[in-house]
Amino acid sequence: MPLIKFETEEFIALPINKSGVTTGRSTSKIKEYKTEAHIGFILDESSSMAVVWQDTITGFNYYIAQLREEVPGAKMTFATFVADKVKVRGEDRPIDEVLPLNTKTYTPYGSTPLVDSVMR
Repeated sequence: MPLIKFETEEFIALPINKSGVTTGRSTSKIKEYKTEAHIGFILDESSSMAVVWQDTITGFNYYIAQLREEVPGAKMTFATFVADKVKVRGEDRPIDEVLPLNTKTYTPYGSTPLVDSVMR
């Protein structure tokens, strides 16, 4: 499933004046669509993820591959957390530079106080 999809190339614009009143109606065509996307991804690396360890790795790697195809200019900040520790694995990094996970780079351990970790 595409991450960004337009059903049509045509859209209707309703210009609005300073008073908030529409001043007419115009139809335009989108010739080229460029997006600036920044994806923030926080991944639980606690022992509770051990039962879905390989599925998590596969899912993350698939998601990154989809982003590379569908939002090539995207940037990502990626972090993992365990207990009260947050590890930033990449900040404001181009999606092409985000490395895939494997069983050596993502190994669940420790406990899961999610709220405490996210607040850091």
